[in-house]
Amino acid sequence: MVRDDKTYLDDMQGYCYLIEKQIMGRSRQDLETDVDFRHLLLYRIGVIGEAARQISGEFKIIHPEIEWRKIIGMRNRIHHEYFSVDYDIVWNVVTKEIPELLTTLI
Repeated sequence: MVRDDKTYLDDMQGYCYLIEKQIMGRSRQDLETDVDFRHLLLYRIGVIGEAARQISGEFKIIHPEIEWRKIIGMRNRIHHEYFSVDYDIVWNVVTKEIPELLTTLI
């Protein structure tokens, strides 16, 4: 299956929506106490980062308003340095940065 920038952008948008839905009624404390909730959020953030990583360089140059390096960096931190993920940063990502990204992607 051939995937293109639009497909990866759709993936990013879809996972942003899933995160927004998942955090409704939840709190920062839930990241500490609910392992399934935490893993679900980290997985979804990771998918967004992987999709961002797959976007063509040309598209990234045309759209500097999206913080590509930051998104991909978060994915790398989650997957390669999982032992040092800061849950305050994760909560900021899902409550502030994901909604901003979604607005940009729409």
